[in-house]
Amino acid sequence: MNVQMIEADVRKSAQKIQAAANNVKGIDFSDSISAITSALPDSTCVGAANKLKTELKTNLDAWVKSANSHHELTNNAADHIVAADETSQRTGNKINQQVGPR
Repeated sequence: MNVQMIEADVRKSAQKIQAAANNVKGIDFSDSISAITSALPDSTCVGAANKLKTELKTNLDAWVKSANSHHELTNNAADHIVAADETSQRTGNKINQQVGPR
């Protein structure tokens, strides 16, 4: 079984990962949470809603950080694909020079 990795496709994937991170980074639940707390100002759900707001922000921030890291690693993988292809080409050229035409 052969696997072919195409540098342009890997870079496209990295771009989509970055776009997803940028989209999630902009999500803000403050207005929604404020609506809950203002609708039920003296209830016990105010504390729970505020805790939810904090946890959502923490989790989203962590996800964005992970996605940004994944974006960088995916771009690095594309760089390695290019480098491996160049090394293979140089090696093949040397072998062809030593062996000669068939």
